[in-house]
Amino acid sequence: MRRAWARLGLRGRLALSIAAIVVAAFAVVFVAVRAEMAHESNVIKREESREQSEPGAPAEPGEGSGSRRSRTLSRTPKRRSCWPAAQP
Repeated sequence: MRRAWARLGLRGRLALSIAAIVVAAFAVVFVAVRAEMAHESNVIKREESREQSEPGAPAEPGEGSGSRRSRTLSRTPKRRSCWPAAQP
């Protein structure tokens, strides 16, 4: 193994070391994102079950004024065009 490592040369060892660092960093980020997504999934399930157990909850998700989507849409500002209005 030592001989194979020496035969790579300086550039080969540098490239192999950088590749190992990149793969390790990708693995750490992948594990962190996967854990965060699992946590987010649990939070969403808990919130949806809480919304269904509330009195007066809508029959279907996404319906009614209490849904997360309708609350988000009501707070979204209207877009204005950057172009002047067409004159007839």
